[in-house]
Amino acid sequence: MNRRPLQAVLFDMDGTLVDTERLWWDAVERVAGRDLTEADRPDVLGRPVEHTAAWLAETTGAPAAGLADALHETFA
Repeated sequence: MNRRPLQAVLFDMDGTLVDTERLWWDAVERVAGRDLTEADRPDVLGRPVEHTAAWLAETTGAPAAGLADALHETFA
């Protein structure tokens, strides 16, 4: 089998192919039940869902597992 050498690699880091940052921000606001501020950015953008859910659990008192599910559902 004749294989050509690798020509390129693309890593999609939330925004390379599709800009989903605003959609995620809106989903987190809905689940949080409040508008987010710039101070919330480090805990919301570029983080795993589990991190954002744990952060929301600290601020809302709701269980993190339920918040992770709500984030997935709202974002979808």
